Amino acid sequence: MLSTQENLPVGDNFRHDELCTLCREGKVFEVDDWFKAGHRPLIKPPHWHKWPMGIAIENRNHSLVEVLLRNGIPADEKVLMKAVKHRRPDMIKMMIKYGADINSIPFRKVVEAGNPDVVQIFFDRGADLFKDYPFYRGLIFETKIWLSFYKRYQPKHPDLQIQLDMALRKGVEKESLKIVSLLMWAGANPRNPVIIPDDKLTYPMTALEAAASQGNTEIIMILKPDPKKDDFNDLMCQSISKCDFRLVQFWEGMGADMNHSKDGTYPGHEAVIEALWMASSFSKLSEHYDAFPASDLARTWFASGAKWPIQNEDEIRKVRTCLNELDSYRLRDFIELLLDNEVIPPNILKSVANTPTVKKKIPDLAVFIKEYVESKRRRRFGGAPYTYLQSEMK
Repeated sequence: MLSTQENLPVGDNFRHDELCTLCREGKVFEVDDWFKAGHRPLIKPPHWHKWPMGIAIENRNHSLVEVLLRNGIPADEKVLMKAVKHRRPDMIKMMIKYGADINSIPFRKVVEAGNPDVVQIFFDRGADLFKDYPFYRGLIFETKIWLSFYKRYQPKHPDLQIQLDMALRKGVEKESLKIVSLLMWAGANPRNPVIIPDDKLTYPMTALEAAASQGNTEIIMILKPDPKKDDFNDLMCQSISKCDFRLVQFWEGMGADMNHSKDGTYPGHEAVIEALWMASSFSKLSEHYDAFPASDLARTWFASGAKWPIQNEDEIRKVRTCLNELDSYRLRDFIELLLDNEVIPPNILKSVANTPTVKKKIPDLAVFIKEYVESKRRRRFGGAPYTYLQSEMK
């Protein structure tokens, strides 16, 4: 019967230190004689540098490891994990002969050690291909090595595809052109909504959506967006959070429309308003937060042909929330922006902006909007009637 850590006789500090010294010096035969003399190590060494098996593994002394195992040092999970971390497939095979259980350590730790020969040992002995997403982790840590494993095992285990797609999304978020390119070559699906393991805040998202949110156009093109398969308007909305109008122009060049309507709402306009609201909120919490990119995006967006006949209650609520958050100067500036570019009909804007918070900042809101409309009419048309701006403002 093999010895275990529990049934080994208790050693003493002096003799244990003697054994550690012999191990450190690599004296294999002397270590064997030490055990034959009836000495035994401490069951629980006080420190890692007084752990004989750890010393032997770190010194890459295969023969010494075998002597320790033969003399009753157990091939437990601690010993096995040490050999895995030091990438010693030869020692791991020997430990298995002495009773090591590959299931005693998490396979993800084996994956993260990054040695293909060690991984293969665990695969050959029935390591779980799905628990803890080993292929996802391997494809991120050692992409080329794990692609060979994936190609070998995927035909018999087609469900491994989801781990490939997870790795693709993670590669996108890491902005790694190499990982993304290799995984696309391997057949990853950029349109499969997946989570990111270990990320508590994650929610299902496709790699394309993640790329749009990152705003990396080079990676977006590697993912091969297709107007027959992808909604470029939705992807444009994902990109708006980056507050870079060049991304808007990129998606418009692909066929997106800033004025697209979906179920009676205007997602693009809502996304811009939300970005402006968040920037205004954060700038109040921290003086170091720069709200200018969001303000600049809103100014450019609404000056580039945006039309928003707000009719949906949820949209009204979002606009009101944003207006309430702006300070007096930015509030006036934003309302002028909307009026200047005829984004929202004045009568609707007056109704939407009619909140107690806005009135505190602009007490004469109705007068302000009416006078601004009249001023704009005179500037642009020399006093000639202008139906859109005058609608219901009499």
